[in-house]
Amino acid sequence: MDSSISRRKLHSTLAALGLSLSTTGHTQSRQTLGAMINLAGRNRTHAHRIVRCYAQLLLSVEPDAARRQMTESSTAVGSSLDAIGLAVQEDASRNAVARAKKTWADFEALLGVATDRKQVRPINTAAGGLFNASASLVAALQATTAERTAQIVSSAGLQRTRITRIAKGFLMGQLGEPATDEIRTERAEFDSTHQMLMGAPETTAAIRSNLELVQVQYAFITVALDKPIVSVAQFASAAVSTNERIVQVMDEVVRAYAGQVRG
Repeated sequence: MDSSISRRKLHSTLAALGLSLSTTGHTQSRQTLGAMINLAGRNRTHAHRIVRCYAQLLLSVEPDAARRQMTESSTAVGSSLDAIGLAVQEDASRNAVARAKKTWADFEALLGVATDRKQVRPINTAAGGLFNASASLVAALQATTAERTAQIVSSAGLQRTRITRIAKGFLMGQLGEPATDEIRTERAEFDSTHQMLMGAPETTAAIRSNLELVQVQYAFITVALDKPIVSVAQFASAAVSTNERIVQVMDEVVRAYAGQVRG
């Protein structure tokens, strides 16, 4: 590809995803490293959001929203990998992008088949593969800097994935795919990471305010899981909407941390 065309594509793709190029001539700038870690980390969440949406369709839980969100996540995974692939220069990061693209292609192929309960387990397994590939990409990006904030971006980003896995796990249980251990593990990790973030020196007053809001929303899901007071159908719908709200707030939190990364 002509270098000028490639650079224009890079500019437009990164701009659409909230990234920018360095004016020094280096493609992967210090200003964009935090944003790319956030973007790669977001795919860990998209992987399990897609499965949650698939389960929603099978259970008729907010099906219209599920279709829209599945499309959003599918589009975001492909676009983000293209953007990161254009931006990175290190071999380890490039190789990690290539592996993630291959994993996503296999996952996406499964989604092209008609919705069927028999497909939910293979799709969940494929989501695990995309999660792992995305985690490897995050690690490769983090390895380009010794700055602690890069790890904070990744840790905070995982909170989006954990709450999504909790909601997904509940729905999977309704499909005869018990996820009790997964839910228990994700809850414990969510709690410990939340406390770490609240006490982190990188946590500003604005970030702390958002984390407090997340804690209130998170409490709804955990209390309802421990002591159900509504029907399964009502809780499933509420869990999904609360999951989405928490992810939205955590997006703001992660972007704020990412803005502190200077490479």
